[in-house]
This record gives sequence, structure tokens and C-alpha cells, in this order.
Amino acid sequence: MTYSANESLLSRFIKGTISVGLGSASVIGFGLLNMLVAVRYLPAEDYGSFVLLTVVASFLVELSAFGLNLSTPKFLADNDDDDLQRRIINTVLILRILIMAAVIVLAVLARSVLSDMFGSSVLLDLIEYLPPLLFLQAMTKLLRSILQGLFAFRTMGYVDLISSVSNFALIIVLVAIFKQGIVGLVYARIIAIGLSCAFAYFAIPVQKKLEFDRAILRKLVKFGLPLQINYILTFVFLRIDTLIIATLMGPAEIAYYEIARKIPE
Repeated sequence: MTYSANESLLSRFIKGTISVGLGSASVIGFGLLNMLVAVRYLPAEDYGSFVLLTVVASFLVELSAFGLNLSTPKFLADNDDDDLQRRIINTVLILRILIMAAVIVLAVLARSVLSDMFGSSVLLDLIEYLPPLLFLQAMTKLLRSILQGLFAFRTMGYVDLISSVSNFALIIVLVAIFKQGIVGLVYARIIAIGLSCAFAYFAIPVQKKLEFDRAILRKLVKFGLPLQINYILTFVFLRIDTLIIATLMGPAEIAYYEIARKIPE
């Protein structure tokens, strides 16, 4: 992706900052509204189980990323060759789909282990929604990293805006109006992420096809894997408290804790 010669670096920086900033602001703002609506209509154990489900899904997504989300933007930004960019994008998309297929199978097989670990019958009922949640979260993160490497910051802002606004609207409809409870909350999140994922996929200006470049893949993993390990450690540091509370206390306590930690954010 190229820019016109008369568009200054400062102009691109300002436009990108505003677009990504507005998208991030919508995620934070609507995230708070989502929580307020959810805790108003759901029992504490149900909301806590939902939070636990999203944390487990996020952890599995990061654990299986192999640094692709971190290395892809760098390699795309370093190359102006459209053919090379296309091969990078198609390679990482195919690999991510294959990895997530394996992760989903393992997650389904380990459903009883997760339920026993956290002692939640509600979570056991929600495990069936883990595969689409895992897949969509993983693909959306990768697609956002691709857009970042192509300097499509405005599109990244749209992706965040679509996800946050649609999630809030669906929660109002499914949870507040139709009283679908925790199932409605899960469906709202899956559909919202699915919409943003589809938008990001079709917004990437390359031809999507089955092509896999091993040489490119080796470079991507070699560069991104050490960074991903550090990223995983950071994620564990930030969210291990939720898993500890779930193991020692239960989902209801997670709900209260999640509300408390949202206030300073």
C-alpha cells in the first residue's frame, strides 16, 4: 500500500493516530457500557463465567500465535512489493487457520478439565461456544496486524468501532430485551467479533488464495516468537489474578472483581 507523494509523514501519523485512537476509545467506552448492562441482567456467577471464558479464550489465542501478530506488520511494512505482501498475507492466514483448528480440538477435548479446575457448571455449558470464539478472536487479531502492516489505520479504527458498537447493540437486544441471559451475552460477543473479522478480511486489498511460502514463514516465526513469549508473560501477569480467583473462589467472585478492576481502567 502506497501513499501519495504530497502526503506528509506528519499528516499520515495524525490521521492514523486519530483513527486508531477513536477505535480504541469506542472499545473502552462501549466495553464499560457492556459490563453495566450485563451485570444488571445477569446473576453474578453467570457474568463471572463469561469473563472466565473470555480470559481462557484470549490466553489460548496468544499461546498459539507463534508471534505472527507481532512479526507480520513489520515484514509487510518493510516491503513495497505487492506480490511479496500477498504471499506474506496468504501464508500467515493459512497457518493461523491450521493452528486454530488444532487448538480448538484440544480445547474441546479438555472441556471437563477446565470445568473441574474452575468448579463451574455454567462454564461447562459455555465450552461449546469456545471454538467459534477462539477462531474469530485469533483471526481478528491477525487481520488487524495485517492492516497495521499495510498502514490501513483508518480501517483498523473501523474494525474496532464495528466490534464495539455491534456488541453493545446485540447485548441490548439479546440480554436486556429478549432476556437470553448468558447465552445472549456470548452470542453478542461472537456475532460482533464475526462482523469485525469479516469487514477486516474483505478490507485487505490483496488476492486471497491458497499459497504457502515456507521461507517467509520461517522468517516470520524466527522474528516474532521471542516477542510472543514476552507478550504471553505479560498477559499472564495481567490476567493470572482472574484465573486464581476462579480456582480458589469461583465465578461469582470473578464478577465482583471484574467490576472493581474496570473502575480504574
